[in-house]
Amino acid sequence: MPDILSLARLTPRGMMFVTKRVISTSWLHSEQASDSMLRRNGKQPTGQNEWGDWCNVKGTGFGARPTTDTGDELVDAFVRVKSSEESDGTSDTSAKRYDAHCGLGSTLQPAPEAGIWLQSYLEQQVDSANPPLYWKDWFISSRGNEYFCEIDEEYLTDRFNLTGLNTEVPYYQYALDLVTDVFDLDADDDLREQIEKSARHLYGLVHARYIITTRGLSKMVDKYKRGDFGKCPRVVCEGHPLLPMGQHDIPNMSTVRLYCAKCEDIYNPKSSRHAAIDGAYFGTSFHSMLFQVYPALIPEKSVRRYEPRIYGFRVHATAALARWQDQYREEKKACLREAGIEIKYAEDTEEEEELEDDDEDEEQAVEAKEEKSLGDAASGRMDLGN
Repeated sequence: MPDILSLARLTPRGMMFVTKRVISTSWLHSEQASDSMLRRNGKQPTGQNEWGDWCNVKGTGFGARPTTDTGDELVDAFVRVKSSEESDGTSDTSAKRYDAHCGLGSTLQPAPEAGIWLQSYLEQQVDSANPPLYWKDWFISSRGNEYFCEIDEEYLTDRFNLTGLNTEVPYYQYALDLVTDVFDLDADDDLREQIEKSARHLYGLVHARYIITTRGLSKMVDKYKRGDFGKCPRVVCEGHPLLPMGQHDIPNMSTVRLYCAKCEDIYNPKSSRHAAIDGAYFGTSFHSMLFQVYPALIPEKSVRRYEPRIYGFRVHATAALARWQDQYREEKKACLREAGIEIKYAEDTEEEEELEDDDEDEEQAVEAKEEKSLGDAASGRMDLGN
């Protein structure tokens, strides 16, 4: 039987613990539960056949004792199903049953006398072995949300940072309470689903504001350096990391795109989970702001391009376009130089190094020629002297 960690899990709906269906008696014995905890009408827990299996009746979760109510409202509690030799605690005291598979229904719900209350014990064990998971932690760790960073609690609770969002997010206050883990509303499933949807939307809108702050930029830079947003698919970019960006600041206008600072182009995310993220959750200014604050991250641009060839010869139309592009680029670079603006390209550095090498070779050749001339002249003088 799994340990106490498997007795509870966090559902996507929030902070509700859901217990496993059956807890074996051997597990309880292995935990060395006290006799006072396993008491039942004065009898000692000497074996499984005497006190049965522990089961979980569906209902509202921890908080209420087992009941004899046979209506639809069943209580979520750990109760002991009595053995075949004991009464089931219902109004029919002569009835005998033992259900090892915990097939409890509304017509045979055990009475309080048929169960042993384990609420405080299990809550204590679960809390100590499985610390509470906050909504933000669950959201960030969910598949498809890898592009998001964690927003600081101080930023989320500062109302100034949330200005204007109350008109854009349905159930705004409930959504904010859920994001900040103070949500306490007994809502039905439909309403809770709407609140959770609003909470995700609210987090995304706040995220767009947070990532252009100093703290937010720092977190996104760490993710950028780790390559959490993916690599540029362009071959000549050599796997340069990408940055998420939006083409609009208004929600529901377009989905997130990925920007490469080396080729200065944008791409669609590979994963369908990421492709569904609203671009407004990152905004149109984030990637430009990041390189303004961290200029050292700006990569050297590359003017290399792929040239289609047939048997080694460049395709005429493509080659003509490439020649025109090269000529146009040189004209623009000349205009920039005249204006006193110097733009560095990776290829320029290579060309400069090649030119320097050529100059050195020419200088060495000239020096060698001069030395040879001087040597020949000296030899001639010596011949004349003879």
